[in-house]
Amino acid sequence: MTVGERIRKARKQMGLTMKQFAEPLGLAESTISKIENGTANASTAVLKLMGSVYNLDYFWLTDGTGDMFINDTDVIIEELSKQKGWNPEVEATLKEMFALPEDKFNLVMELIRAMKSENNKDSNN
Repeated sequence: MTVGERIRKARKQMGLTMKQFAEPLGLAESTISKIENGTANASTAVLKLMGSVYNLDYFWLTDGTGDMFINDTDVIIEELSKQKGWNPEVEATLKEMFALPEDKFNLVMELIRAMKSENNKDSNN
């Protein structure tokens, strides 16, 4: 699959027309058409912009590796990790926690609430 074909696939999966896809990127509909049809190449800057605007993975766009969409939760956790100076284990644990099925996530949250409540009782004594 070419870069243009991957862009078309992503655009269609998002349910966007070429015009709707192009506008937030500051591009013409005809430019998207040319890229998708292989008569023009998307620059690195345009591919990175597509990634930023639509949460598309740059490596998926360029060579088809990985997932089409960037996991927003992972990106947020990575940014917080940088800002807070967390070690890689904390970052990995949070990513794993947020990837849990909802029922298991809720169990973890209940455990945290119980521990917090117990901690509050201890500090009041």
